[in-house]
Amino acid sequence: SITDFRRNAGVHEVFCDEAPNEYCQKAALMMDKNNALEHDPPATWRCWSNEAVYAAKHSLLIKDANTTMAVTYIMDDQNHSAGNRRWMLYPNGKVYGHGSTDNVAVIWALDDSGSTDTTQYMDSPVCWPPKGDVPQLMLFKNWTFSIYRDLTGAKVAVKQDGKALEVNVEKFVRGYGAPTLVFQPKINKTSLPERSDFEVTVTLSNGRNYNYTVRSFYYNPAK
Repeated sequence: SITDFRRNAGVHEVFCDEAPNEYCQKAALMMDKNNALEHDPPATWRCWSNEAVYAAKHSLLIKDANTTMAVTYIMDDQNHSAGNRRWMLYPNGKVYGHGSTDNVAVIWALDDSGSTDTTQYMDSPVCWPPKGDVPQLMLFKNWTFSIYRDLTGAKVAVKQDGKALEVNVEKFVRGYGAPTLVFQPKINKTSLPERSDFEVTVTLSNGRNYNYTVRSFYYNPAK
């Protein structure tokens, strides 16, 4: 759930309000009936309404998933900016909403109504995968490091059980919630040991270092 991902990433929980939930449900139905996702749907669409359009403008839109599945899809954001995940883990988010059909999910997450003191996140980054224990299934392709500092030209080093990995660092993209660095360590997920430690070091252009360890473990949710 949204709460589980945010809690594990070290940010406060959010709550789903009745009005955004209603608007998101209308938006999900509209997009399902028109078999398309659109942040600015035309008035010619079936089931068009002002509420549905308003939700579409403020929400993350996911096809072929209900809300439960969509949250994981959003976290497994493979776009070079990881924009959807960044909104999901945005520290200043407070009021969210959701609606879904069998085929479309709409999650209201572009919210900036919280009262978070961003100075807290100048020294405590929001990361995914997070520091500490995490199932191997949650080691998504894109790793993210969010902090209220200038991330232009930042470098990332990752060691797996003491061995340096090849790491691709995406160009820093502003917007989409908190300032975030997106990178991909080269990991062979098919041959991971039952437990493995990933030591991450992020070095800013001013020389400041941030270090944390992701401790992955094997977990089969079907058992």
